[in-house]
Amino acid sequence: MAYGTVNIGDFSRDLWPARDPAGLIATLICKDAVAMIVNKKYNIVSNLTSAQIAGIYKGTYTNWSQVGGANQPIVVYTREVGSGTRNFIVDNFLGGVDTIKSTATVYNSTERIRWAVTANPYAIGYISLGSVDSTVKATALNGVPATVANAKAGTYTAVRNFNMVTKGTPTGTAKLFIDWVLSPAGQAIVAYDNELPLQ
Repeated sequence: MAYGTVNIGDFSRDLWPARDPAGLIATLICKDAVAMIVNKKYNIVSNLTSAQIAGIYKGTYTNWSQVGGANQPIVVYTREVGSGTRNFIVDNFLGGVDTIKSTATVYNSTERIRWAVTANPYAIGYISLGSVDSTVKATALNGVPATVANAKAGTYTAVRNFNMVTKGTPTGTAKLFIDWVLSPAGQAIVAYDNELPLQ
């Protein structure tokens, strides 16, 4: 797709000045918590530290017994390179360097990650908290449960920005739409989807 083809782009991250095209303007529309998920029925692990998550995804920890679970291998699921959620994991748990283990299974959507974790007793993956449902278990992070309330309070810290991006300052219908998203009506939809509204 050519640069300038669309009026608004949705970014699950902030702009990267060194890598994104010049002249883009990001408007923050809400925040999103990211949750580590495990099999709800079989996995007894309910909390992971930041260091444990890093170790799992780097391959330092390869057995659930190393992080308080059963003596079973950890099956690691991740998103594809370029995924905003993967970028978040890399930036917030891996020190900004993509050292996710090469043997991790790659899925290209939230739904596939969630389904795969549901199907495998010893898998781990990551998805938006708003996409966590009754089929999986979101682990606490550093002892803080992964809830919308905790994310709003700032005690659950795996939170990222969701932006709408325009070429230059938004004008015309693009501005009208973004203004509506930021309005009480638009932010109510954000809250309904278990994201973190700005109001």
